[in-house]
Amino acid sequence: MRLFNKGLIVLGIIALATVHGIGAQSSVFLGAFGDYAYTDSPPTHSGELGIHGNFDYRSLIGSAGYFNLTAFGEISIDPTDSASSDYLAVDAHGLWYVGDNDMELTIGSESSFAGYDGYDAYWSPHWELAYRIQRGRTSINPSITYSGYATSTHISHGAQVGITRAPKVELEYSVAAGGGIDTYADAGQTDLFASLTYSVNGLSGYFLSWNVLGTSTYRSSDDIDREGFSGSLSAQATLTPSSTLQVRFSPTWYWEYLTSSSQWDQGWDISARADVAISEHVYCYAGPSLVVGRMLDPADAPWSVHVTAGVDVSL
Repeated sequence: MRLFNKGLIVLGIIALATVHGIGAQSSVFLGAFGDYAYTDSPPTHSGELGIHGNFDYRSLIGSAGYFNLTAFGEISIDPTDSASSDYLAVDAHGLWYVGDNDMELTIGSESSFAGYDGYDAYWSPHWELAYRIQRGRTSINPSITYSGYATSTHISHGAQVGITRAPKVELEYSVAAGGGIDTYADAGQTDLFASLTYSVNGLSGYFLSWNVLGTSTYRSSDDIDREGFSGSLSAQATLTPSSTLQVRFSPTWYWEYLTSSSQWDQGWDISARADVAISEHVYCYAGPSLVVGRMLDPADAPWSVHVTAGVDVSL
């Protein structure tokens, strides 16, 4: 019964989005998907069958900027144990032109009624405010960003100062440094962190786009399981050989060093996906992913394999 009620809620949101989504500035898609996962430690089989939908609304704010509202909802069930899950994400995004510069504000939330991706029911709001100085695409363009998020036991605030430059149409890079504060109400603890983020985006010919993203963070904490350095390095290559086929490959390497215990660890997350357009409004997708964790402990290096497939219809 609970799954049925949640299904009515999400389907109601999707139906309402569909009604309001009929317009030149709106788009809606509905889809169904299946997922199979195997984890080796301990050996576990799981799966998902579900439906999802997305609503996107865009509108100009006169000549001063634009407004964008998106909503994504998903409900699924694991046929191996009949466990259900759901997920809802809503974001309101606005951009205003300030002379030659621009300011962006994003306010949104993620939530679940019955739990999602290993988490119990939750609601987590997030927000971001950015101001960018636009000096020309090939020039160095500075920016400053404040962002934060909250859960039932945790609130985070952070700020970054960065630069972006595109020396040519086929290449763009950015670097940002910042820091922030995390407060854990349940543990009565406050962490301080400093971070460095860098990215490079590019085009190779007419069919291949790629990007590389790296992050490094130092966290000062009273919790020995959190204090230390961490980071990740990810890449994505997207090949579009035709208007009906797109293939994507995405490896990610992540690492962690805990200073209190001198413990070092690393892992990999490697995924691939192919999208095929069946018609103007229907496309299907499929792809595997492999996750390997705690690689520096041969006695405990869990890994998992996921295979996902689905079909989406745009309205």
